[in-house]
Amino acid sequence: MNPRIFYCAASVRMARGMSTLRSLLAVCLGALALNALAQPVDTSAPARQSAPVVVANRTIIVLRGPIAGYSARERVASVQSRIEQALENNATVQNIYDLRNERGPTSYNVALLNVSSIVYQLPFGKGRQFGSSWHGVVDTIAGGWELNAINTANSGLPVNVSYTPSAALDATGRLAEWRGVATQRPNLVGDPTRPSGVSMIDQYWNKAAFGMPTSVAPFGNVGRNAFTGPNFWQWDMGVNKRFRIPAREGMAVQFRSEFFNILNHTNFGGPSADITTASFGTIRSAFPPRQIQFALKFMF
Repeated sequence: MNPRIFYCAASVRMARGMSTLRSLLAVCLGALALNALAQPVDTSAPARQSAPVVVANRTIIVLRGPIAGYSARERVASVQSRIEQALENNATVQNIYDLRNERGPTSYNVALLNVSSIVYQLPFGKGRQFGSSWHGVVDTIAGGWELNAINTANSGLPVNVSYTPSAALDATGRLAEWRGVATQRPNLVGDPTRPSGVSMIDQYWNKAAFGMPTSVAPFGNVGRNAFTGPNFWQWDMGVNKRFRIPAREGMAVQFRSEFFNILNHTNFGGPSADITTASFGTIRSAFPPRQIQFALKFMF
């Protein structure tokens, strides 16, 4: 059944002043709301469902204006694989006779996503609100600057908790028709919520909440992609300046400085999801820290 789709869009031209500040505040509050709704752990095993897709966009123009896009959706499938990777772990099922139990969020499902961007020309320099009569040298130094920023905030990617079966538990050897890799999931025997006072990177879940199945019932009750990894939040910023060269019309040099993850916020990778390994539930990877680059572009 196709999910229902709701779409809402608004475009507002804003004058300078408090209306602009209110609009920017609305963009920031929208991003914070999505971060608050994004839960790091989903303890419910996915069943057959068809959640509605909600997409809401709000466009606010301030000079060249901020743009904010929000989406809340769920992508559900039984199996999937990338074209460039023939045997992805999540592209196989644990029991070919029970495909209904494989239905769950796709491995690339991002339930909540916010991307907000703004391009703002500072009102100083020739042709702008202040400094239109500045001397050429002053305008070259202080005029014509432009700021741009992109805020990205989204909930984490699904995590498929599994175990590496021993010979007694490996179901693939019992099925002559089987083609693929053994991907079997454990049992959930308790509350997987991380105990209080424990570091997220050392114990993302309560490890005691997962148990190994028995040889007579090697398929656990944990649903496919039933859990969610850490959320992601990053703010990128750029500062640009165009220096006009009077030798020829349209000739200029553009200076660009770009700051990726300007606040140096730590975004962790996904936790280890194999309960048979010693590293289960630990996080030992992270997205890149702050990166800064500068560039000059000659235009003629």
